[in-house]
Amino acid sequence: MTVRLARLADAAALGPLHVDSWRAAYSHLLPESFFETLDPAARTARFAEMITEGRVVLVADDGEVHGFCSLG
Repeated sequence: MTVRLARLADAAALGPLHVDSWRAAYSHLLPESFFETLDPAARTARFAEMITEGRVVLVADDGEVHGFCSLG
């Protein structure tokens, strides 16, 4: 597995991964209605903006993106 800077093409994987991560981490704390408001397409667009703006977004990649970290 490699940790590297995200590329614009990674945004498509990052949006759904972000929503899935929230669901896995917080489903025992937040109501399902909250998770229904999370939009993977909106998160994908936001990650694309962040990457385009030059913000630091790191991904864990082994041919697929399995994790991420964003800074700033």
